[in-house]
Amino acid sequence: MDRTRTVLCWIYYALAGIALVATQKQNATVSISVDLLVFAVAGMLWMLYEARRLSIRFIWVYLVLSIFIAISVTFPIFLAVRERRLWALQAPHQQGKPGVVELIAFAILGIATLAGVIYAATL
Repeated sequence: MDRTRTVLCWIYYALAGIALVATQKQNATVSISVDLLVFAVAGMLWMLYEARRLSIRFIWVYLVLSIFIAISVTFPIFLAVRERRLWALQAPHQQGKPGVVELIAFAILGIATLAGVIYAATL
């Protein structure tokens, strides 16, 4: 593993340790806030590294919008752009479709996410 990846791994380990310690014995609001903040930092680091690796342009837009709008908005958009870039880089014969198991898993996750959002909105 090259030096950059090693350093990135150690940063991720440190963020995990910080999150583990900072979310313990806190009230729910503080715990969730710290959890989201640490995820946002890790997510933005990964987005930056992945954008450079795949030559995705305008990464700064995603990072700025992550701060001023929400990481929960920009991260899925980045993932969609990343998937489109990965698809464009693949040879046509390598572009597979999701199988039945993947589609069922996506449906379950989508329904669970929608149920959680509806539940949270009714509180």
